[in-house]
Amino acid sequence: MVPKDEVVKTDSVDEIFKRARLFNVSGEVYLRRLFDEKLIGNSKFFKLLEEVREKSNNFPRRKLEGHPSMIIQSKSTRGNKFFNLVTSAATTNKISFSTASDLLGLKAANIHA
Repeated sequence: MVPKDEVVKTDSVDEIFKRARLFNVSGEVYLRRLFDEKLIGNSKFFKLLEEVREKSNNFPRRKLEGHPSMIIQSKSTRGNKFFNLVTSAATTNKISFSTASDLLGLKAANIHA
C-alpha cells in the first residue's frame, strides 16, 4: 500500500496523517509501515500508535453512501401504505412498538410517525 521507497521517517502524528493521505491509507497503516521498515523503535511506535488511534477516533465519520436507510428499505419492501399503517398504529397505541418492529423489520426506536 505504501511503497518502501516512499516511506519517510517521522515521529510527528500530523506528518503521519499527511503522508497517509498521500497513499489513501489510515494513519495507523502508515505508522505500521514506519515500524516495519525499522524507521522507528518499539517504544516510539507504541507511543505514536496511541496518539494516532486517539486522533483517528476524533475524526468525523462519513455516512456510508449508496446504501438506503433501514426505514427506506422497509418502506420499499413492504409498501408505503402498509408501513404508514403500522407506524400510525404503533404511535397511537393500537399495537405495541415491539409488534410494529417485528412487522417492519426495524428497531422500535426507528418507528415514529
